[in-house]
Amino acid sequence: MLLSVTIDPQGLLKAIHVAQTSGYDVLDRSAVNTMQEIKRLADAQPWLDGGDMEIELPVIYRLHD
Repeated sequence: MLLSVTIDPQGLLKAIHVAQTSGYDVLDRSAVNTMQEIKRLADAQPWLDGGDMEIELPVIYRLHD
């Protein structure tokens, strides 16, 4: 699956949504909820240079015995 995340100039995570589904709603919701819990990337301000940034993050689920 692929998540799209917008990071504002203060490092706050905004506009988190599924860009490409895993095919399982429960996994998609879990990934979005996990990103929402992060809330802010404190160390991101220097490389954001005062602007928003939109990134796409791959999320890989694996089952382990």
